[in-house]
Amino acid sequence: MESEEYQNLMIHMDSLINGVALIDYETQEIIDVNATAANMIGRPKEQIIGHTCHKYICPGEWGNCPIRELKKTNDRSESRLLINGSKIVPILKTATVISRDGRPCIVESFIEISNIKNKEARLVKKLKIEKILSSISSLFVFSDDVDSSINKALEELSKICESSRSYIFLFNNDRTTMNNTYEYCKEGVSCQQEYIQELTVDRFPWWMSKLHSSETIHIRNVSALPYEASAEKEILEMQDIRSLVVFPMYMNNDLAGFLGFDNVVNTGERAEDINILRMATDIIGASLERKRSYDALKTSEDKYQNLVEKGNDGIIIIQDGLVRYGNQRMTDITGLSIKEEVGKTFIDFISPKYKELVQERYSKILSGEYVPSSYEIKIISKDGTEIPVDISPSAIEYEGRPADMAIIRDVTERRKTEDAMLNAKIAAEAANRTKTEFIANMSHELRTPLNSIIGFSDVLSRENYGELNENQKKYISTVLKNGKHLLNIINDILAVSSIEAMKMKLHNNDFVITDTIYEVERLMAPIASEKDIDLIFNIDIGKSTIKADVVKFKQILYNLVNNAIKFTDQGGTVMIRGKISEDFVHISVKDNGIGIPPGDQDQLFNPFYRVGPSTNRGNGGSIGLGLAVVKRFVEMQGGEVWVESEVGNGSTFIFTIPTEPLK
Repeated sequence: MESEEYQNLMIHMDSLINGVALIDYETQEIIDVNATAANMIGRPKEQIIGHTCHKYICPGEWGNCPIRELKKTNDRSESRLLINGSKIVPILKTATVISRDGRPCIVESFIEISNIKNKEARLVKKLKIEKILSSISSLFVFSDDVDSSINKALEELSKICESSRSYIFLFNNDRTTMNNTYEYCKEGVSCQQEYIQELTVDRFPWWMSKLHSSETIHIRNVSALPYEASAEKEILEMQDIRSLVVFPMYMNNDLAGFLGFDNVVNTGERAEDINILRMATDIIGASLERKRSYDALKTSEDKYQNLVEKGNDGIIIIQDGLVRYGNQRMTDITGLSIKEEVGKTFIDFISPKYKELVQERYSKILSGEYVPSSYEIKIISKDGTEIPVDISPSAIEYEGRPADMAIIRDVTERRKTEDAMLNAKIAAEAANRTKTEFIANMSHELRTPLNSIIGFSDVLSRENYGELNENQKKYISTVLKNGKHLLNIINDILAVSSIEAMKMKLHNNDFVITDTIYEVERLMAPIASEKDIDLIFNIDIGKSTIKADVVKFKQILYNLVNNAIKFTDQGGTVMIRGKISEDFVHISVKDNGIGIPPGDQDQLFNPFYRVGPSTNRGNGGSIGLGLAVVKRFVEMQGGEVWVESEVGNGSTFIFTIPTEPLK
């Protein structure tokens, strides 16, 4: 029977918020517990009393009880409590040895400290993350190897999150695809980086919507993703990803990609943990931005270096009258090394003939005055040779002070080419004059016997010396016709040769233009009637008298009308129109013949050019000199000639000449 004093003590202990257990010192059996202890252990008092204390309090520590001497107190030691036979929670206990009925007993008072331990763990983790964050920051501050720093940061962050894989995806320039650019995988996990490239952004609509809204994607259970994330769910499950957390990454204030952790065990449920990881993402993003800027600058510098050092032009920078910089091409031009150029007075490299000019323009550039963008001078090479160069100067700032940058191009080969072309032109002109003189002489020699042939054939055809039979008339007519045709050709050759030899001169006189036009009409009418061609002259000229070379005017019109008749089918029409406007005579000759293809129109007025056989259709004519004579006669008088034509719809030849000779 328990004493009244003990019963009162237990009643008092039942009111305590601490668990209290009375334990036999020798056997370590639980003699009694208060209500709080029974509730904490999760069993009725009857099931607890009689068992050793190590079954419930400090489980597994039999024989290791810290109290070994009577009256010794172990205050606030950390231990464990077994709850409901399976769950162990941390406790903080105080154990004191007392005497009960002459036997030593242990009184243990304990409280659960799970919340305290959890807070301590979170604090330790936060401190660890902050330490890693500081370490990551130091990596990017003190290391130029951004890639290695990022890989190290991913490894550290992955360990903190207890994730199987951490990675960075960056969008390509067009923002339609993305690449897995950095990746860390813990031991035993297969890396995926080489397989996850050029992914189409449109495949992840829900994911991208979150990122563009600056949201952190925290998926604790991939299988529980909503319907709108079905595409993402399918892809994640294919990779056996069960949970993940993803942070948007920015560069220059634009979404550039994201940093993610797969199969995370502990990412932290509190906002502070997420914020710390987001801060790490921002640090990495800033480092990537710096790397991208550096790479762009390096590319620009390399491009500039290639342009400057490997270009075709020499480049020098002149400051205070001295050469401060010269590229490799400049040494190739002069034969001088860069060491022999830099630091020397630039004017010493200029040919004496050009020293004054260059000095004057150098001074003008530095004072901001106008200087031609390029001009030619000669510079002196190492062996004393004068090299012709084209120099393009411009004012720049070099190392904080005004300077002159000159781009120098060696034009030696260009000069040789130009000289060769000039010599070739002179030789060609000489050969052409020789050819022209030969043709003119030959034409004169041919024309004398030809005139005799035509004259005697004409006498015979008139039967002045006796009648001819039909065959004789036919033969004489053929000889006469072809003789006249050959004479026209020779006359055309003589005309072209005279123009080319610059021996032909204009003989300008006043004449009545309508009389001349109608004279051509009377001359061409019989020719037109042979083909039953309607020859129409529609002349509307108010001023009847002009001053020009009447013979050449008549030849121009004759050749054009003759061509029109020649290329017009039987029964066709040829119309000649004329008018005067703004001090020019305008004459056009229009036919409804076969027309001229566009590809032939630009060549028509060249000597010896004839339209192809498909268009010519055996219409006879000269060897392609008639229109060449027309063009030269028109241009000699300050006029123009051109053609308007369409295959199958005829042609119109138009020419203009001034009513008064040009001054």
